[in-house]
Amino acid sequence: ACIDRGRAINNAAPDWPKTLRGKARELYELYEERGKPAGYRLKAMIISFPGGMLGDVGFYLSWAGDDRPGKAHSD
Repeated sequence: ACIDRGRAINNAAPDWPKTLRGKARELYELYEERGKPAGYRLKAMIISFPGGMLGDVGFYLSWAGDDRPGKAHSD
């Protein structure tokens, strides 16, 4: 859940994590606490557009060294 209905994530705004609420926020905080220090990277993106509107958000976890072009990560 996002306070802006996913707009910051869709626009790859640097402060997109600040818009998270509920379980999404808890997952992000767990990533910050344990995943990021262990070398993992997190990407968030809108994965559905029902009726042309922003829909579901997906979190993708990758390992360090995954620097393919076009990948926006939370560093």
